[in-house]
Amino acid sequence: MIFFLNLLMFILISLAFVFMAICIPNEYTKINKRIDNLFANQRTMYKYHLLSLLAQMRNSKTLAIMQEDYEIANSIQKNIETIENEIERL
Repeated sequence: MIFFLNLLMFILISLAFVFMAICIPNEYTKINKRIDNLFANQRTMYKYHLLSLLAQMRNSKTLAIMQEDYEIANSIQKNIETIENEIERL
């Protein structure tokens, strides 16, 4: 009887090791793929947000030039250059 209990415990422990060796790495790779996709999506959304901001700032610069407020236009131009550098870095 003790032999069969020991054999049963050995089988259960072996199954636990097989589960750890096969199933856990597969789940780990799935989670890593999801995280990579989230980072890629976040980077893309950030880039689109910067492009939208850049378009709005160019419109603001045009309006400032039309109103002959050149100090604001120069300030906006500096900000536009900063955003363009950030977009190039992405």
